[in-house]
Amino acid sequence: MHLIETVTETMEVQAKSKPPFGPGFAAVPEEAVKMEVWGSSLKDSGPEYCEFRLLDKDGNVIDKKRVAGY
Repeated sequence: MHLIETVTETMEVQAKSKPPFGPGFAAVPEEAVKMEVWGSSLKDSGPEYCEFRLLDKDGNVIDKKRVAGY
């Protein structure tokens, strides 16, 4: 798995976007300051996916969601 993108400025809008354009979080916690997008690679075993992680100012994962595909 590898980091694809880090989103800060438009994080809330992108976090609420429904698949296939985003993870479709119903709500974004107030303490979330950024969203990281991680993806599987061809070398990883199993199905392809993107994992969206909401992080606080200290880098702790508040919530995460996986979406099938790249």
